[in-house]
Formats: sequence, structure tokens, C-alpha cells
Amino acid sequence: VFINAPAVAASMVLTFLLVIGVRESVMINNVLVIFKLTALALLICFGLPCIDGDNFAPFIPPNTGEFGHFGFSGTLRGASTVFFAYVGF
Repeated sequence: VFINAPAVAASMVLTFLLVIGVRESVMINNVLVIFKLTALALLICFGLPCIDGDNFAPFIPPNTGEFGHFGFSGTLRGASTVFFAYVGF
């Protein structure tokens, strides 16, 4: 039985370096996620008092009789515009 000692040693060293790299990237990823969640929570906490409920009085304004102008059809038209703008059709 022949064992290539330099190849085994090189494989072990590279495996060790990869394990250390994965641990560090996991730690950095966790720190960034905590930072982003904290920023989002602060945005919600500071923005919540600025919401005026009267601005949502007619959540969907009544249709004016024209298709796609206010009402449910207008909501669908706006949603489809945003969808196709995002997808890029």
C-alpha cells in the first residue's frame, strides 16, 4: 500500500484553510444579517409614528367607469405594469 504523503498533507492543509474560511464567512454573514435586521427595525420604529391613516381612507378608489382607471382594474393594471417592468418583457 502506497500513500502519497505530500498529497495528503497538502489536502489536509487546504481543507483546514477552507474550514477556517467558511467559519469566518459564516460569522461575517451573521453580523451583516443582524446589522440589516437592526436597520430595518429602526426604520419601522421611527417611521411608524409618521403614518397618517387618513391617507388610506379609500384604499382602492372607486372605478371611474374606464377600464384600468382606479378601482380593481386599475390595481391589476398597476400590478401588471410593475411585474412586466421587473421581468423585462
